[in-house]
Amino acid sequence: MRRNALFVLALLFTFVFLGCEKNPITPNDEPPIVTPPVIESNLDFEVQTEVESNEIRELNQAMAAKGLMPTWVDGFRHKGGNSTQQYNEYLFNVVYTENTDDISWHLFLDLTKTQLEEKLLSFGADGFQAHQLESYWKDGKMRYAVILKEGVLAEQYFAIEKSNASYQQLFDDKVAEGYRLLSRSVLFDGDEKVVTALFGPNDVTSWRAFTTLDEAGIQEKMEVSKEAGRAAVYLDISQKGLTDDVRYSPIFANVPHSNWYALNKLDSDEMKAEINEARDNGYTVTFVCGYDEFGLVNGNEVHFLRYAVGFKK
Repeated sequence: MRRNALFVLALLFTFVFLGCEKNPITPNDEPPIVTPPVIESNLDFEVQTEVESNEIRELNQAMAAKGLMPTWVDGFRHKGGNSTQQYNEYLFNVVYTENTDDISWHLFLDLTKTQLEEKLLSFGADGFQAHQLESYWKDGKMRYAVILKEGVLAEQYFAIEKSNASYQQLFDDKVAEGYRLLSRSVLFDGDEKVVTALFGPNDVTSWRAFTTLDEAGIQEKMEVSKEAGRAAVYLDISQKGLTDDVRYSPIFANVPHSNWYALNKLDSDEMKAEINEARDNGYTVTFVCGYDEFGLVNGNEVHFLRYAVGFKK
């Protein structure tokens, strides 16, 4: 099977990042790297891609009936058609993983900022925690998705629709207080970054986060993190201005794992084949991100749908 050049290295890994939360995160003055224990994955999972908002309720019900729960959601815009007739599609990629503890969960899409804040407040009062926050553009407006799950309550902090400067200050404060970044989604409003993030108590010995990296940068950070024993636990992909200006924002952490890798620039068929192969080899899917890649067909401008996928066991 053909492997794309970017993010490939079943044992070494590749991806690209050129930027960071001001500087590479060094919690607690770079604590020593601890080799994670070997974890053999045997969890069942399903990956659903190119899901539309009106399909999510039925999909959630079907996954719950199989004993699965959402552990990843990615919202993105795909520009279909060609330069003579283009249209926007607003789609989601969702990873559902075995709900081993039979906990309650919710996945909400297309929330306004106010609606998201209300969900976090009301469900937080009922014993739910945020697992992931995701932001995306829809019809020219910022919208949000959130995965909530029942569990042992731990203090969480949310940065919703923050300017880069205000987010950076919150980031610095929370890291200094012993928290780590769990998820972070970046949108470009013109040239300005707008950030939505989730912080929780730091339960790992080492982690790093980087924002809006280009291909060369993410490739470098993937390789460095692999060597340091940190796995890619989160990825956000945003597109600035022209659709071929793709930016990557990853989070790496020293979580228990025996191996991990990621692949990029996959088309839909390649992505599905890689996921099936990874499953056969004992891996689960950590993230699936969709984005557009600019191209020409018979002289007409088109946007090819591409995927980045992360695996871990």
